[in-house]
Amino acid sequence: MSNISVQDAKAFVEPSKLDQYASGLDEELEASVATQVLGRLAQTFDVSSWTTPAATPALIRSIVSMHYVGWYYRRVYAGDNNSVMYSNLLIGRADAIIESLIEGSTTLSEIPIDEQTAGDPVFYPNDLSSAQTEPMNDQDTGWGGPAFTMGTVW
Repeated sequence: MSNISVQDAKAFVEPSKLDQYASGLDEELEASVATQVLGRLAQTFDVSSWTTPAATPALIRSIVSMHYVGWYYRRVYAGDNNSVMYSNLLIGRADAIIESLIEGSTTLSEIPIDEQTAGDPVFYPNDLSSAQTEPMNDQDTGWGGPAFTMGTVW
């Protein structure tokens, strides 16, 4: 099942080239592009339920559509410099949005914000193996006072 519809892809197609979509999407290309996009986003989001256009968030459908149209243009219009430039623009913009989703500066409106994080840190700096003194209780880290403070002029 695809993650985008023909209408999603048509949003990024140059009007003079709309006739290519009369018969529908290239399923193999769409599956390949969706796999790549969702694979990158899986480090931050649970993408397992994004299997249909209805279940896939709108911004993700746009990203997959931009990649799909960009790669479709590269394949069909390889000799047309304007189409290749447009292809590069679409793919570059889609990649920028993916990166902003992964780093958290862009959010998906369909998913609660607290579910859009990459998870808790796997390491907290509380290792006592390098403590300067023996801890006196559970709250004492044994580190002593701060070695520096923010805003200090040296």
